[in-house]
Amino acid sequence: MIKIQIDSIKDNIRGIFVLKLLIPSGSRHDPMDKKGIHNIYRSLILRGCGPYNNQDLSDIVESYGAILNSEIYEDNIIITLKCAEKDKYKLIPIIAWMIEKPHFSNDQVELVKNLAIDSIKKLKEGNSHASFSTWRNAVYGTGPYGHDPLGSITDIKKINVEDVIDIMNKIIKRNLLLVISGFKAEESKKQIKQLEAFKNFDFGHSSINDVKNNELTNKHKYVKHIDKNTILTTKQLTKQVSIIFGTYTIAHNNMDDLVLRIIASHLGSGMSSILFRKLREINPLVYEVGVYFPIREYYSPFIINASTTSEKTSKVLNIIRSEWFKIIEKKLKSKELDLAKAKYKGNLALETETIAERAERQALRIHYDLEADNNEQITKKINLITTSDIIRVAKNYLNSPLVSIAGDEGTIRDYKNKHFTDLALNDSLESRKYLA
Repeated sequence: MIKIQIDSIKDNIRGIFVLKLLIPSGSRHDPMDKKGIHNIYRSLILRGCGPYNNQDLSDIVESYGAILNSEIYEDNIIITLKCAEKDKYKLIPIIAWMIEKPHFSNDQVELVKNLAIDSIKKLKEGNSHASFSTWRNAVYGTGPYGHDPLGSITDIKKINVEDVIDIMNKIIKRNLLLVISGFKAEESKKQIKQLEAFKNFDFGHSSINDVKNNELTNKHKYVKHIDKNTILTTKQLTKQVSIIFGTYTIAHNNMDDLVLRIIASHLGSGMSSILFRKLREINPLVYEVGVYFPIREYYSPFIINASTTSEKTSKVLNIIRSEWFKIIEKKLKSKELDLAKAKYKGNLALETETIAERAERQALRIHYDLEADNNEQITKKINLITTSDIIRVAKNYLNSPLVSIAGDEGTIRDYKNKHFTDLALNDSLESRKYLA
């Protein structure tokens, strides 16, 4: 029996049906020598299942004006079906066939492998990918979060049909989660169970997490010892320099996660953020700057990413370093905290405007074992965050950043084997004025 849990959201004003199927098995579950196999799997299940070959499946989805896709993440795979409400029972069986009866032929496996390899090669052409890959390897090593969800070209070339079938057999033993918009959970369960394609599914209420999330006992699997305050370098044939500055932090269900998201909002959300103003408006030093703090089941990266030129790299690094440690050493002003909170609330509202976005949020909430986190409840929690909370959380999780720089040979030569202490000692008077 394939275990599946159903949840639902009631709002369906415009007659649009959305189904989100969360498979709690992402790239961090890739075997050591098969990095990328979950991405191959999630691509293949869209290329034929049950009574439909690749072309048939594409035709039936398009004929109803529907959308069917899948996305790979470190912790999970999310499949999305979106269609007119009147067509839902004609298309829902596809989801069951994708899980239970996908088509894994040799030619389709090779095609998907080649597409994945092409995508990885395109990614590698970018500076930002190079600097982030170097940073990720230093922080996560060969652990579950140590590789891109697309995988490794070397490993992908070794994957065959039998490997993909083995992964499928492991996936169907896990508890899957369906989130559906438009009707009540009990009605959903009754109606879906009547569909022939779901006859081998067990509709239970158990958690989709096989093991209770315990990040402390799993830390050694996810992060490795790193030399604190180090500058890592990667040589690229380009004059543009990509900077990654940050550290690993906590799981999404940690009570301090929301505080870190307010810090991220202060540092890098929008044109009012401190980094945008210091690096783009006051001092035109970067092409782009932002904060990356994704949702993760274990140790999420919290990083500042910036793109600049070789001659401006020192100034950019000094400003980033200064603003990072200000968060740890000095309380935010009330106006700064209020602005960060307001921006986060606004972004949260924007990210849950559509029923598809709300369905995915519901799926992730259940997957990460969070309490019902509608906007009203989150707003109440945000309102309780103080400047003391900000400095406490920053001290706990942001005190050991690691820097990765990707750029031309001259830039790499300047920074190779440097540490922050060296950088501070070698600051010129001209550089220091940018810290004000």
